[in-house]
Amino acid sequence: MRLIVSIFSFFVTLGVSAQCTLDLTVSDYTVPCGSSVTMSAVAYSSTPALSTDFNNGSLGPGWTQTNSSSVMYTNPCGPTLDGSPAAWMGSGATQPRMVTTSAFDVSCGGQVCFDLDFANDENNVDCEDPDLPNEGVYFRYSVNGGATWIDIFYFQPNGTTSGPYYSWANYCFPIPAGAMTANTMFRWEQPVGSTATYDHWGIDNVVITPLVCGGGVAANFEWSNNSGVNSSSQTVQITSDSTFTIVYDDGVNTCDSTFTINVIMPEIVNSSGTATYCAGDVISDVTVQASGQAPFTIDYTLDGAPNSVTATGPVISLGNAPGTYVVTGLTDNGCYNSANETEIITINPIPDAGLDATVSYCSDGPAEDLFLLLGPNADAGGQWY
Repeated sequence: MRLIVSIFSFFVTLGVSAQCTLDLTVSDYTVPCGSSVTMSAVAYSSTPALSTDFNNGSLGPGWTQTNSSSVMYTNPCGPTLDGSPAAWMGSGATQPRMVTTSAFDVSCGGQVCFDLDFANDENNVDCEDPDLPNEGVYFRYSVNGGATWIDIFYFQPNGTTSGPYYSWANYCFPIPAGAMTANTMFRWEQPVGSTATYDHWGIDNVVITPLVCGGGVAANFEWSNNSGVNSSSQTVQITSDSTFTIVYDDGVNTCDSTFTINVIMPEIVNSSGTATYCAGDVISDVTVQASGQAPFTIDYTLDGAPNSVTATGPVISLGNAPGTYVVTGLTDNGCYNSANETEIITINPIPDAGLDATVSYCSDGPAEDLFLLLGPNADAGGQWY
């Protein structure tokens, strides 16, 4: 059974009505333009079947039994996630240690969420860590009044006190198909431990939330971008910032959620290639660097003439012909973004120094214009050596 402690997707409550609560799973809320986003929804009852925080120093209503009256509510091993009391199995409770709920109607499914912590040797009285593989805590359910129990998940110690269960954290589990009955109990149980002096643990903030079961008509999920189609999930290609609304209605219960997917547009990161060359030099290409999802198509002009080039990598060559290059736009994955980048390649001809010539002068002879001796094609100006 998977833990819904999600890294790769977001599980958040976004919309509430008087009758139900829509919970959404959205693969990402900020995506590169053209990406596909998967979104799905479930409708939970707006009123949990059980919500216990143990802040009053007892199990309270909705619980049927524990193996010991010595459950602690003083947080002997440090604060909980919210700083309030938890139900702690310290040295006053012997194995098997357990707490068990009453039976609840979860016939349409739902989820169970709770905080859990293994002791981490914070002290040697009530905070000795479970350190053997068989000293962990089972999360279980029963559909026959507790006669038999079926495992949902086993919190297994790793012996290093640095694993995921040695500090307070919240865990959520979907109610398994076999547990979807009108009379389902849940239990947290540590069957095996060294003695009461060892292997301590606790739970806090237990919430059992059923899915709504529907009313007089079939349950209907309708998305704002897909009107008339009943589906609790969809996958949409996103090419611009987009806002979605989903409405749940079963004839009795109704609720809705609205959320926005933001798009990262492709863009030209930089360009290069402006340079002046002499005829015969090796000419470097004009290049642009793009961000986004390849392949990229670059629109540009060369001395005013429109051109385009498509490439699979982020660095794209526009060639090395002389002239003025103006990058006007970038397209990737069906998404277009304008640009305005200019690069200029200038190639100067080799200067003509004229004809070779030899002239003799007498010290008393007339002055001569040496430049005329170079012939009619010699370039004027510049630096002469």
